[in-house]
Amino acid sequence: MPEPPPLPPNRRWIVDRLLPRFLEPEFTDAGDMVPTEQPIMLFWTARGDRGSDLLSHVWTEEQGIRPCVRIDLGACGWLEPHELLGRMMFGFATQVKGYGRLTLPRFALGLVALRVSFEDDNSRHVTEQVLRDLLASRHRLKTTTREVMLKLGRDLAAAGLKPGPAEVSYLAAIDATAAALGRRAHESLLWYRHRHTTSSDPVDALIDLRHTMEVDHEAVEAMLCEAFLTDLAAAYDGGRFAGPRTDHPVVLLDHADSGSGLSLLSTLTSVRHKRLVERGGTGRSDPMLLLASGHTRFPAGATASTPSVAADGGAGAWRERLAAGWADPAHLLFVTQLPDLDDESAEAMCRHLESAVTSDDVTVAERLTGGHPWGFAHVLRTLAAARQADSASGPPLDPRTVLRLADAVDPGATLATVSAGRLLGRVGGALHEELVTCSAVPVLDPVSTAVALAAPPPPGLAEFVRTDLLVAPRTRVLHPFLRRVLLDQLAERPINHPDSWRAVHERLREHYEQLGDRIGALRHGLALGEIEPVVSHLDLRLAALPADEWLAELRAITAAPHMTGLHPGPRGELRELAEPINGDPHLIRLVIAQWIRTDPLGDPTGALDVQIAAALDHLADRAVFQVDRFYDEARAIRTRQHKPELNARGAGFWMVDLSN
Repeated sequence: MPEPPPLPPNRRWIVDRLLPRFLEPEFTDAGDMVPTEQPIMLFWTARGDRGSDLLSHVWTEEQGIRPCVRIDLGACGWLEPHELLGRMMFGFATQVKGYGRLTLPRFALGLVALRVSFEDDNSRHVTEQVLRDLLASRHRLKTTTREVMLKLGRDLAAAGLKPGPAEVSYLAAIDATAAALGRRAHESLLWYRHRHTTSSDPVDALIDLRHTMEVDHEAVEAMLCEAFLTDLAAAYDGGRFAGPRTDHPVVLLDHADSGSGLSLLSTLTSVRHKRLVERGGTGRSDPMLLLASGHTRFPAGATASTPSVAADGGAGAWRERLAAGWADPAHLLFVTQLPDLDDESAEAMCRHLESAVTSDDVTVAERLTGGHPWGFAHVLRTLAAARQADSASGPPLDPRTVLRLADAVDPGATLATVSAGRLLGRVGGALHEELVTCSAVPVLDPVSTAVALAAPPPPGLAEFVRTDLLVAPRTRVLHPFLRRVLLDQLAERPINHPDSWRAVHERLREHYEQLGDRIGALRHGLALGEIEPVVSHLDLRLAALPADEWLAELRAITAAPHMTGLHPGPRGELRELAEPINGDPHLIRLVIAQWIRTDPLGDPTGALDVQIAAALDHLADRAVFQVDRFYDEARAIRTRQHKPELNARGAGFWMVDLSN
């Protein structure tokens, strides 16, 4: 295969800077691997084969380093998710030095139960008899597994997915998988019984698997996908020296916007989210990095225009909305087209990452921009210029005021003004002002925008949502960087402006009060600085709600927009805001600290984490339901504070233009 042409700097940055965050494992001093989140990356390129070029480079560079599978769905007909997972299995089973051979016995057993031929009689009685005979003989099971896998391989080859030369021979992969299933049939069988049936007879699980396919196709696909991910996790948990292992296999899925590709991505991400929920939102993800490329927009998930109340506000909530119905944001890295990451910007980002004046500047830039490439590089550049000027004279620089600093390229304007112009592009005049007003609401649905504007939404706003929102269709959520810039401009309006910060939030608070939505009313009241009603509400709810629901209400209310930079640092702001408030001092500090920290610029370095954790410990003593949940939350915050290296490589949303 000829070498692909050299990548331009912006795509070179993805290969050299972004992917190593997830591909390169870390080890403790004892030689144990540090678990890292492995996201799914979705690249969208509007024209040409730029996304395919990128995957070609990753494919070339990863050969012989780790198990890597490339699947091009551009010329394929419809394939089921389990068939594409089978194609991945063949590629993963290729021997790679230092990794061993990865086999997937649970997944293979599910394929055997689903695809073994019973001739004309597919009754439940015959199914049971055949499966019991297979499981009673290791040799027969290995032989049948090999036959099923060969048939699957022929079907995939006929569909245009024949394994490439770099994957050696998939016959060896089939033999290895059949042998592994022969050794681990009992373990694999018990997994199906534990996960998917209440019967004491584990064979019933496989019988149900085959016969459920006819009535609930998606449930069976999800079951096989979960078996696939469980096998990957088991190989990872084998440890660095405990037999065959693979820690970061890579799947390259080209033309993933085909029907088969979207079906696989939807199934895979929903199962990963389910597994995360079962782990209580903690622990590592499944150790597989999936890079997908297409030429049309990827759907953002749920068709509902308004997310749940508990998910409102902040960059984290934006990620949750974008991923709604697909996956937890820790497992989804959405990389889409933006026309503003040119080669110069990509190179500047790499330079600033390597030579940032302080690590706090990197943290501030990352939290503020949500991973927006041009914004990330430009914020770092502006902070570096401001610190250079600060070293000569003037008070110490507060990075929380970065939006009001003189822009590094245009010193006559602020960073906020330049960023708004760059992000909004051709949008200007009245529509710009309307977007500033609408930034007070977390979702640009027609009702909320009409209340914020005190008028019906103008046609231009609907057109902007359709064409310029910078996220996939139907999300109606501003990019977090854009929203934070617009909120800063809203805060700068004079008090007598008809759409001032106070006027807009008062309208929204009154609207939610009329609807009987206490959470929404408190959220916009908090944006006006009304802290005591929030404390009183949460104080009363503490004895009535389970911890999970109480914490969800806390997050929903404290997602209120916040004006940063009016106080001397986050600790000083907490102290000044808490002093006049009556109530439980621990709850007061928790509400204020959580509110400050929700703002990307409120507490970007985690200075208030100690206060939040201590307040949660205290509230655990007062709670009635799920007391341990408060302690778990406090422990997670302390872990984040004292071991930042465990969180430094978590997934986020990085947006990259692949079309230039």
